[in-house]
Amino acid sequence: MGPFSVALQWMLLYSSAALRDDPSEHLNLDEPSDECEEEAKLLQQMMLDLGFKGPMTKDHCDLPGIKCSPHSCKVETIRCTTCAGHLPDYIRLKGLEEVTLTSPEMTGDIKAFAATPDLKILDLHGTKVTGDLEVFQNFTSFLTMQLHDTGIVGDIKSLTEAIWLQFLDLENIKIHGDLNVFCKDMQRLVQLNLGNTRISGDFTGFQGKMAGGLELLGLANTGVTGQLSDLVALKQLWKLNLRGTAVTGNLVDITKFYRIQQVDLSFTRVVGQLTADWKGCCRTLRILRLQNSSVQFAPVGKDFGDVTTFSMAFPEVILPKLRYLDLTNCPVNSPVTNLLLPLAMCKRLTFIMASGSGVFGAMPQLKEGSSMQVTADGVMISPFRWPHVCCC
Repeated sequence: MGPFSVALQWMLLYSSAALRDDPSEHLNLDEPSDECEEEAKLLQQMMLDLGFKGPMTKDHCDLPGIKCSPHSCKVETIRCTTCAGHLPDYIRLKGLEEVTLTSPEMTGDIKAFAATPDLKILDLHGTKVTGDLEVFQNFTSFLTMQLHDTGIVGDIKSLTEAIWLQFLDLENIKIHGDLNVFCKDMQRLVQLNLGNTRISGDFTGFQGKMAGGLELLGLANTGVTGQLSDLVALKQLWKLNLRGTAVTGNLVDITKFYRIQQVDLSFTRVVGQLTADWKGCCRTLRILRLQNSSVQFAPVGKDFGDVTTFSMAFPEVILPKLRYLDLTNCPVNSPVTNLLLPLAMCKRLTFIMASGSGVFGAMPQLKEGSSMQVTADGVMISPFRWPHVCCC
């Protein structure tokens, strides 16, 4: 027998022995490991605390709304929009990445999540959950946080380590803090809604790297200040709500937001009127709310001539997709002609609210068959259907 045959025979004998000693041959793979049993018990107890009403399945990963890791029996996702129980005092499922609990009857304290540092998505909006944001001060994995309309409080600086955040909605909760401190390293935000909170600061943080992809910014009824022009770097912005803030600036700065669809500057200190700069811009703007602001809106003098000289070319149209305009209590103080004629090409415009704005004078001739309705002092004065203009 040659040396090659001896070596081959030795290898076969070794392989056979190795197979006999392979511990996996002695395992019953149908039986859960101790680790899986422990995970199942933890999940079962948590679901009972949360008020889960469905039957418990043999495999905990098969429960409705539960998703386990594809590589283990670790629970990664819990979704239950009907669970109306209570958060456990301490969640021991340390592999959790997503939790969605949105029943209005859900209660508990967010300190329950103290040992779940891998959380990426947390949605508790509209629940009775309470607690302080400081429990998340060292969490770095968050992508989405929907905590609006809850009893949660705290300083927004507790979230400054969550630099991967893309969607953050903390509207209508009692949080405070400096907007710039929070925004300093937030380069991936797509939607940020902090409306009706005690947030303060200016718009310095919305310049530079942070400006890249922000699409929605809601800061209504907060303590923020600054100029509207400080936000023009937000090239992807489609919704802006600064209602009830001390923000100043000129309405013309809206023309720098090329994708804008909805703007609310009601109860701000913004001023301005239509000028030639509005021609061909804001082609996607549908809703413009300016109630109780300092905006005059209707052009006068040379500006009126500039904005009412139309070309058949589409780029010359002013606000071609505008549907709703609210000028209630704005200092328009102009003939109704100055308000309506610049918007003559707005074929989708259906409502103009101008109560208390000082609009006066005879109505311009309206094209029969259009979609506008015109009223003054609550009385219909146009037989045609153009935008509903309320001047009462």
